[in-house]
Amino acid sequence: MRRSLLALLVASLVLAQGCAVAFGAGRPAQLPRNAVIASEAEQSRCNRAYPGDEFRMPLAEAEGDPELRAELEAIPEEVRRTVLAAGLEPVLARMLRDKRLQPDATAQAAFVARRQAIAMQLVALSSQLDASVYAADCLGDRAESIRAGIDHDSSAREIRRTVASIVVGAVVGIAIGAWELADEDSRARSGFAIGGGAVAGGLGVAAFVERPTPIALEHSRNVLDPIFHGDDPDHILPTFVFRMLSLPVDSGATPRDALRLRFADILGDAVTDDERERAEELVFGNGGIYTPELLHARERMLDEVESALSAFVRDLELLQRWLGRAFDDGLLLDATAEEQPRR
Repeated sequence: MRRSLLALLVASLVLAQGCAVAFGAGRPAQLPRNAVIASEAEQSRCNRAYPGDEFRMPLAEAEGDPELRAELEAIPEEVRRTVLAAGLEPVLARMLRDKRLQPDATAQAAFVARRQAIAMQLVALSSQLDASVYAADCLGDRAESIRAGIDHDSSAREIRRTVASIVVGAVVGIAIGAWELADEDSRARSGFAIGGGAVAGGLGVAAFVERPTPIALEHSRNVLDPIFHGDDPDHILPTFVFRMLSLPVDSGATPRDALRLRFADILGDAVTDDERERAEELVFGNGGIYTPELLHARERMLDEVESALSAFVRDLELLQRWLGRAFDDGLLLDATAEEQPRR
């Protein structure tokens, strides 16, 4: 009996050791045998390519002239933030001044050229925003597909072990019955029954003991990095998108502040307080060894980023609507069109 208890204790310790994954940043020299290696090609397919500074779109800073800055007061508060993020304060300040001082200026070639340049810039910024939303969505879907594959393999392994346990139990039962018919007094039969029961029970228990799967995932261009750290020297996000995340809204907080709070809550569900720093280094860095729980946390964070960036589409639309009201009256073909409500 003592030997049986000792064997059970050893087996429990082995199972307990198998229930932990040593997550952390960087890839170890030797991966665990059951590790899942995420394809780098799949990750690069999601990320926005950044070929170099020659392709970077420069955006103007805030207007510094106090007199010109006063012209910007004509812009509604709900679009001022987008105007600043898009680098349009200097040009719009001059256009508003020219229209105020010279009502006929909107018909001049220079004024029309500025308006066309703004329209083209907004189209480019909208494309950058769409690309960033796609990257967050694609990376989140990629993390979800990795977890789905792991869950599928775990379910298949559970079914195989359950079936094996049933088969072993049936074979042992049949063998004992046949043995008893042949030799009722055999003590070896009891030992065989105990051994067979132990094997069947072990397979049954193993079927419901989930073996954690380490996941090797690298992300050198991590869209979560600039949001968490507050700077983006590698231009992982377009300048316009990062500005929209970093500029305060009506409450004084920024969308980036709100995302960081959500990140903290999500990470708190996945790791303990003692593991928090190590998890942050992994999730917001260049990657390494994930646990399924941490990979799910990354997936949830990417979903939050996607939702935040998608909201900026509305801000761009409001800016475009205001620009039409402010400068595109010449598009109305006759007096009756002016009386029609604008949408």
